[in-house]
Amino acid sequence: MKTTTSVIIVGLFYVLLVWIYGGWVRDDHHASIKAPQAAQDGRSAVYKVTAYCPCEKCCGAFADGITASGALAKGKLIAAPKSIPFGTWIEIEGYGWAEVLDRGGSIKGRRLDLLFPTHQEALNWGVKYLEINLGD
Repeated sequence: MKTTTSVIIVGLFYVLLVWIYGGWVRDDHHASIKAPQAAQDGRSAVYKVTAYCPCEKCCGAFADGITASGALAKGKLIAAPKSIPFGTWIEIEGYGWAEVLDRGGSIKGRRLDLLFPTHQEALNWGVKYLEINLGD
């Protein structure tokens, strides 16, 4: 009986973790999205992946907490070139799933910029070159 109870508790804990981190729980902006979906254009390539936060050092005059798409600059999101439409979901190794909701003056070609809550966390990310899959 004790083993069965332990299995049930572990199972419920696992379901809770999947629910929280699996993309089913989103802030108000993402309330209608149940699970992330990648773009379906079949592109896969190595991208330069940098990081930013909503501070003046990173965003300059645009440090108002609003992204180019009009969404709040909070949580996990990606600034991407115009070739990747707003609303595209991308999985980034070491960052997880995030939605393209921002642009940037230097975000062109094969370049992505990930939002972090603090300047130090953005600095800690640094610059990485990662294989990015924009569809199957």
